[in-house]
Amino acid sequence: MKRILLLDRNYFPAAQLFLSLSLMFGTWVVYIPSITQKLNMSKGDLGIALFAAAVGSLISIYIGKKLVVRFGEGKLALGGVLGMTLFIFSYFLATSFLQLTVLMFFFGLTSGILQIGLNTVVSTLEKRDKISIMSSCHGYFSLGGLFAAGFGTVLLILLNNPVLHISLAALSVVLLQIFTYKKFISLKSSVEQVITANKQPGRLNPRLLALAVIAVATMVAEGAIADWSSLYLRDVALVPETQLGLGYAGFSLTMTLGRFVGDHFSQRFGPWQILLNGFVISILGFGFVLVAQPMATLIGFALVGAGFSIIVPEAYRLSTQIDGISPSNGIAFMAGSAYLGFLGGPVALGAIAEKSGLHTSFVFIMALAIVGLATTFFVWLKLFVPIKLNLLRIFVRNKA
Repeated sequence: MKRILLLDRNYFPAAQLFLSLSLMFGTWVVYIPSITQKLNMSKGDLGIALFAAAVGSLISIYIGKKLVVRFGEGKLALGGVLGMTLFIFSYFLATSFLQLTVLMFFFGLTSGILQIGLNTVVSTLEKRDKISIMSSCHGYFSLGGLFAAGFGTVLLILLNNPVLHISLAALSVVLLQIFTYKKFISLKSSVEQVITANKQPGRLNPRLLALAVIAVATMVAEGAIADWSSLYLRDVALVPETQLGLGYAGFSLTMTLGRFVGDHFSQRFGPWQILLNGFVISILGFGFVLVAQPMATLIGFALVGAGFSIIVPEAYRLSTQIDGISPSNGIAFMAGSAYLGFLGGPVALGAIAEKSGLHTSFVFIMALAIVGLATTFFVWLKLFVPIKLNLLRIFVRNKA
């Protein structure tokens, strides 16, 4: 159990980076309604601000991989987590829509850089110690989201002070860094990896692009469910007001549990088999969601969380194992693309919901999951079917 939860002093410092990001982001999510109301923002204004964060995340792809090579993933992760914390804290002090939009751009930039740094930190630890902890580390992101949504809602009522609430969250993150930074600050990819990165061809690696498609399909859905599940339950599935939180709660709980056991299943069955099965389970879950009946929809959200739980961690891990691409460059492209999907996806789906309704939006998310499954299947065919055919030919030749 200690290994699954990464309580070991050598690995918790990396895991807490994921926890810190979700604690701050989750606290902001709790206060989105009150902050937008304070600033007299419409839904369209919020969409513009969210788009600014997505643009910042996109830019982080290009500068993050250079920064990780120059400073090392440890320093990049520390700078990213402190920058992310500062800008989310500043949301609560914003006095205008324009200020919030600018701050969200810099949040997208710093949190994107943090995503590159923390995932590269985990990749470096996995290679150094020959272990699998990527999925469990992502489990801490889900755990932080659960904590921020659950306990954060209680604090919202008890404190009745948004600035004090975000100050406590920010203080917690800073204290976590003070007590753990020495364990990851010195991590830096080897010289050989840097040389490899400089020798990469100009064109994009097809397998890396496929992994990015897989991650984006998953993260768009994850971001959309976080933002739209309650409205879907209320307006489409006609779930009672008192049960609206159960959809995202079930999704988050199964995702958290799945990520904490994901490393074990990856080692046992292999990463590509895990990706295939994960998409199949999530598509089945969306089938239940689209039935639009209260119990079926709640079960569906839980299945989607279980299916999606280990797809992104496995995609990150696989991006560090591609010949001719350094782990830092692979992670940079993956993290930026996936985070862009997480931040930008809900904006696009909101536009679909405005035009055609929430049910159509969730049909679109299911279609993305099918695209992810098809992409995974084609890569699996290319990687493993030729190997199996060659083994079969050798077996037949030996028999003859």
